[in-house]
Amino acid sequence: MRSSRRRLRWRQVLWGFVRLKSRTKERLGHTDDSGDSWTWLAIDARSKLILSHAVGKRDEDTADRFLIRLNEATTGRCQVTSDGLRLYTHNVPLHLGSRCSFAVLSATTFCTFLREFSPLEVYAG
Repeated sequence: MRSSRRRLRWRQVLWGFVRLKSRTKERLGHTDDSGDSWTWLAIDARSKLILSHAVGKRDEDTADRFLIRLNEATTGRCQVTSDGLRLYTHNVPLHLGSRCSFAVLSATTFCTFLREFSPLEVYAG
């Protein structure tokens, strides 16, 4: 889908693993393609269409493949909002050029602490 104006949001929060997790892979000395895997998605903010996707490591090769597909799927100006992965700082301007406004959305998490209450004492009288 090619459009003249797009607001894109992408995330690669979809983490998984193939056969075994990376720490276990390192510990066991495996050298195959098993280990951590990330699903990268570019989603149009209005229509919720997936404009680009890639599955792979969280590295520059996967970022390049993902951004090339995103560049081919869009035309004109676009706004991209992402998490703060440092790969984007160099690669977004490289692949999308000056036609792209780029922003980082930082999420802050809050923890609430639950108090433990002792059970009530029951008096039979």
